[in-house]
Amino acid sequence: MAEKAVKNIIDYVRQELSPFDKKQFNDVDSLVLSQLSYVHFNGLIKSVDDMDEPVTIGELLKAEYFETMFSSVLNGDKSKDLLFAMAASPRFRDIRVNYYEECIDAKAEEQFSSVTYLLPFGLAYVAFRGTDTTLIGWKEDFNMAFMQTVPSQKSAKEQLNKVAQLLDMPLITGGHSKGGNLAIYAAAKCHKDVQDRVTCIYSHDGPGFRKDVVQTSGFEEVFPKVKKTVPEFSMIGMLLQHQSNYNVVESDEKFLMQHDPFSWKVGEGDFVYTKDISSKAYAINESISQWLENVDDISRERFVDVLFHVINSSGAKSVQDLEGERYKNAMAILDALKGIEPETRRFVFQTVTSFATLSVKNLTVFPGKKQLLGIKKKIEKQES
Repeated sequence: MAEKAVKNIIDYVRQELSPFDKKQFNDVDSLVLSQLSYVHFNGLIKSVDDMDEPVTIGELLKAEYFETMFSSVLNGDKSKDLLFAMAASPRFRDIRVNYYEECIDAKAEEQFSSVTYLLPFGLAYVAFRGTDTTLIGWKEDFNMAFMQTVPSQKSAKEQLNKVAQLLDMPLITGGHSKGGNLAIYAAAKCHKDVQDRVTCIYSHDGPGFRKDVVQTSGFEEVFPKVKKTVPEFSMIGMLLQHQSNYNVVESDEKFLMQHDPFSWKVGEGDFVYTKDISSKAYAINESISQWLENVDDISRERFVDVLFHVINSSGAKSVQDLEGERYKNAMAILDALKGIEPETRRFVFQTVTSFATLSVKNLTVFPGKKQLLGIKKKIEKQES
């Protein structure tokens, strides 16, 4: 009997009943484990310092923890459905889970989390969480534009070294979004003996690295081990992209929403692939690349700091907060823009306008100069 076609990773988990000794670990399994790492496992899974026994995925299904497990998780309901499916699945339910770490540090501007899956065929998958809904997480992502190393990358390297000391088996690293970036960085910068044990690195639409970072030791050794997947309209995964090898997955969403792992199409035991990313995605990524080449690190840092100062003025702590009271937040942001000294404000508008100019040149999807100048004039008029 032919295997039933599936639609997304939840359907895949529900329908793929073969244990790993019957059907080997694949790219879809990696995305499933990467997505599960977004769930908050505080109180359920111990850290590397606790030395407790691991729990199985089936044992994570505890209703009394659901409120904290899925709070502030993008697609929380779908993540819960995924966990239910995994806990029932003969392929996933007996996977043991250990070494959970989570850090949200506003002062250090770090958002980091990692969990380790002990796969039944004698291999450990160290998964790194991608960007969550906290504005700290988004700020750290922006910091990658001007910093050689951000705090979560250092934490990822340290976590991989710690886990490797406790386990005597081959290793896989992986993650979705920023988690994919951390998976590559950790493998590139960990101890050499640990790096030699890393057999594969999964980056699911994870951003790349600055050229000066890629040229440092470790990256040349690990890039051949990287398996990268991106959707057709990939912006996050194509940022600072220096690898020529990646597979493009079809999605049932449009534009930026294709970054959502639940939108990726799965066929008969594998993703549904297409030839390349879309021409629109190419155009936008070209705009971003050109813009970054024309802006030095000091200007990038200045722009990012001002941008998040303005966003933080709304009082929001998460993406949901910004979505929740749009009008109130917009007014607070406009007030913050008015309060910025004129020279700094001119710098911000010049920076955004330069990017808009490139975007209009490559593809008309961002506000143009006229719209930006209109916003600037309104603010200046209100001040006078």
